[in-house]
Amino acid sequence: MAKKKRSDGSGVVGSAGGCYTSSMALEREFYTVKELAVVLEVNPRTIARLEARGELKSYKIGRAKRYRREDIEAYLQRCKG
Repeated sequence: MAKKKRSDGSGVVGSAGGCYTSSMALEREFYTVKELAVVLEVNPRTIARLEARGELKSYKIGRAKRYRREDIEAYLQRCKG
């Protein structure tokens, strides 16, 4: 599957199994699946797949699952070519 450009032309949002970049700065310490999916412009299921493959770490806080900014940034750094 070919990578596609973001609608604003500022970066690549990815392809199946690929890495994702975003021009939006990560401002909060923790993100929900839905919030992170919006920031990375991917489907929430993609976030779950990244976690299942061990590419993105999550934290259980009570019954809620959260993703830490530091781990998200580390994932994005690993994706850089």
